[in-house]
Amino acid sequence: MSNVIVSAHGGRWSDQLKEFKFGKGSVDFFVQDGEVLSNQEGYKILENLVAGKEPGGNVAEEISSGEATYDYSCWYAEEFKKHCGIFEVGTGKLLQSLSTYSEDAPLLLSKILKDYPGVTVYWVCCREVTLRSENTCLVNSPESFLCSV
Repeated sequence: MSNVIVSAHGGRWSDQLKEFKFGKGSVDFFVQDGEVLSNQEGYKILENLVAGKEPGGNVAEEISSGEATYDYSCWYAEEFKKHCGIFEVGTGKLLQSLSTYSEDAPLLLSKILKDYPGVTVYWVCCREVTLRSENTCLVNSPESFLCSV
């Protein structure tokens, strides 16, 4: 199986614990926890990965099997549906649409790693942190990847 690209809105809840561990594979993040991935950088990374140029950009953090991380969430960006989904590295083939996932019912990183075991998952998403005490669903900043051009 080829490595995969997750291109979507992304983040986590502020009260999550950094205790998620997975088996084989790895996850490459392009911003640090709590940060926004800019449109300019996100599209550049996505373009490189679709062309098979791994890792696609500057990796801010790589998590390998057995290491703890947060179980991040991702969800659909209707306004950029052509670039939102799980894609195959090197071909850009859409492997999974994210159209059924939203900020109040997102897709978890744990599910992605279960569905695509033993590969590198390139998280071309923000890693914003949403305060549960102030929000009922996960949020992205207006300047985050796939929110504005």
